[in-house]
Amino acid sequence: SDTTECTNALSDEEQMQLIGGLNKFKQCRVYVDYYPSVNIDDGTPKADMIASSSMRMIAAKLQIYGAQISECLDPSVTHVVVHNESKIRRQRLRSIYDAISDMQMNHPRFTHQPYVVTAQWVDDCLTQCNII
Repeated sequence: SDTTECTNALSDEEQMQLIGGLNKFKQCRVYVDYYPSVNIDDGTPKADMIASSSMRMIAAKLQIYGAQISECLDPSVTHVVVHNESKIRRQRLRSIYDAISDMQMNHPRFTHQPYVVTAQWVDDCLTQCNII
């Protein structure tokens, strides 16, 4: 196949960089804030994602590079990705931080606070070939 021919043309070091690059977010379990309300792990039905959200592209990039995408904000989440636009982000951060605070106080499996980052952070990590 064409893919095999292309990878065979690469040196061993180049092949390892390609494989490593595709696993850049392998250690990350990410909640992408593209729901009308913050989905939390409380046994209630989860809201459907906003269909036209630019955040869907961010989630796709994260998955391509190895991240697991979580449908709800739960103790296993390592990162929460919010919108770049400050007007949208400001409205959502209070709900996200409230949900994290609630988990911290009430969930026995809560062991770490997830990083809250913007969609731009994802692109910056990919551009710089490193999680920053």
